[in-house]
Amino acid sequence: MGKPVKALLRSVDVLHNFAVPQFRAKMDLVPGLVTYIWFTPTRTGKFDLLCNELCGTGTLSCVAASVVEERAVFQAWLSGHPTFAQTSAQKPGDVAAGKALYTVCAGCHGAQAQGDPAANAPKLSGQGDWYLKRQLKYFKSGARGTHEKDVFGKMMAPMAATLSDDAAIDNVIAYIKTLRTTPLQPPRRECEERAGALCDLRNLSRS
Repeated sequence: MGKPVKALLRSVDVLHNFAVPQFRAKMDLVPGLVTYIWFTPTRTGKFDLLCNELCGTGTLSCVAASVVEERAVFQAWLSGHPTFAQTSAQKPGDVAAGKALYTVCAGCHGAQAQGDPAANAPKLSGQGDWYLKRQLKYFKSGARGTHEKDVFGKMMAPMAATLSDDAAIDNVIAYIKTLRTTPLQPPRRECEERAGALCDLRNLSRS
């Protein structure tokens, strides 16, 4: 608190832009490079972290939070997480073993992990390893899939339970990474409604 902080920024996919309005600063994240941003926290709190770059079709969901805490609290949190070097040194999962495990997932998420809006199953291919691992651990720990209103989460929880340990999670994620990333298509009815609206606009412009 009250001291300059340097945050290292990395991107594993496309160009992003780190922006926290309260920090009055922003910086690009460039694949293959390590960029950085300096800021000096003046108060604790949780602040919206936005991507100010048109990074793809999922730009609107490219949001997170920046949490400012006292140094002792931050160090306690940091000690429970691996460093970037440690994460990079981890052995990749077994693709063959992951393929066998993914057969359970394919029923909802699709053979190519393309997702299924009708089943409310999100697209998995193209997602970051850290995101998939975090979500699966949420389901296994009960952070997701236990609340009575989390209807679709309760459907997912038993599936996540079939992954017995971290190695199994790494294996299924390794297999998902081999799948071809395809855009998630909206339901057919929605496509027809969009097409109808487009026709109406064209007819209106001709009249």
